[in-house]
Amino acid sequence: AAARASVVLLLGMPQCLQVAEEGIRLRTQAEIARGLTPDILESARSTMLDEVARSRDARVQARLSLTEVYKRSSVLQSPQFRRAVTRVAIKSLLCSAAKLLGDDPIRRKDCLSMTSGSGGPAAVPTPIVNLPLEGGNWGRWLSEGGG
Repeated sequence: AAARASVVLLLGMPQCLQVAEEGIRLRTQAEIARGLTPDILESARSTMLDEVARSRDARVQARLSLTEVYKRSSVLQSPQFRRAVTRVAIKSLLCSAAKLLGDDPIRRKDCLSMTSGSGGPAAVPTPIVNLPLEGGNWGRWLSEGGG
């Protein structure tokens, strides 16, 4: 009886009630969404079929198809879409790298150390092109064919 009372008191705490209420709300929303989804899809499908059926002319159908292609491609080619895709890709790569480094202590140590694997200082990237500083203007240097 005491254990039952303890469980009842524990489940009656505000945090437990909040989690239970949220779970019930999420389950109800999922059930409603499952019920609405077929209706929404059927409505969209019938609208598209009606639009195509009304336009039996091949030119009108081609124009409708191309209009949809242009609308979708304008979104996919927009700078905002490319930035969003780039952000998602970078975030995914960083999360994967962090997971790999977190899982392997040797990789983590190699990555986070300020020295190279040989114990010396970390290697500095070598520039591909060394432009002479005494020439002064790199634009002139390039136009003259390399100084």
